Amino acid sequence: MVAPRPPAWACWAAWPPWPGGGASPAAAPKAAADDSDDPWADDRGIFDLDQGPQVAEPADPIDRLIRQHGKGAALLRAVREHRGLSLEELARTTRISGRYLAALEEGAFDRLPSPTFVRGYLRQVAQVLELGDRGVVEGYMALFTNQRG
Repeated sequence: MVAPRPPAWACWAAWPPWPGGGASPAAAPKAAADDSDDPWADDRGIFDLDQGPQVAEPADPIDRLIRQHGKGAALLRAVREHRGLSLEELARTTRISGRYLAALEEGAFDRLPSPTFVRGYLRQVAQVLELGDRGVVEGYMALFTNQRG
């Protein structure tokens, strides 16, 4: 049976024939601080207003370095050090001048040659450092183009 509609002058909270009998939930006295049934009472959710969404840490250490350093100059040095290579070893392996490799790692764009050479250097370095297809070359080149114009 459907509860009859209250008259226009009646307040819902005071209208007695609420389904299930008794007063409406709005008129019911508040329970004590028992939030065990409240799904919103748990503050361990996946979104923290102070820190933003909590994203799981990547399992791959290189992905962790990318998240920490971005896809710029600092990433190249961090991955090289993670792989245990010195700058001289990288220069010998890639056959790129040590001063250009140092400029790549420092983000000293004014000490680097034309964008065509820089893109080639980055591809070689990414291959030796086993960065794969993570967009490092494109990310670095975007920074390089924005800085040099």
